[in-house]
Amino acid sequence: RQDLFGSRANGLLNATIYPNPDYWLSVLHKRLVGTKVLYVTDSLTDGRSLRVYAHCSREDSSMYPKGSVVLIVLNVGSGSGELILHDSELVKSKRDKYWLTPD
Repeated sequence: RQDLFGSRANGLLNATIYPNPDYWLSVLHKRLVGTKVLYVTDSLTDGRSLRVYAHCSREDSSMYPKGSVVLIVLNVGSGSGELILHDSELVKSKRDKYWLTPD
């Protein structure tokens, strides 16, 4: 990440001692993501601005029931993107969304 966006002396805190988005991403990943990785069709195709990753949720999570899926969507483009879920179970499931921005 530092190679793409400029390195920071601390990495997790900015000059005003407020956490950077990297900190919050680390917190969410630790709390939500389990070890089982799921396959996402065409998620890393060249030219796409959205990268999609899927994992099973942590087995010891008190936030979500066993079998829950964590989707991580990363916009590597400069504009907005659109994510369309084709799996009927994902479409009708309850979802919590966490939006992280570089600001």
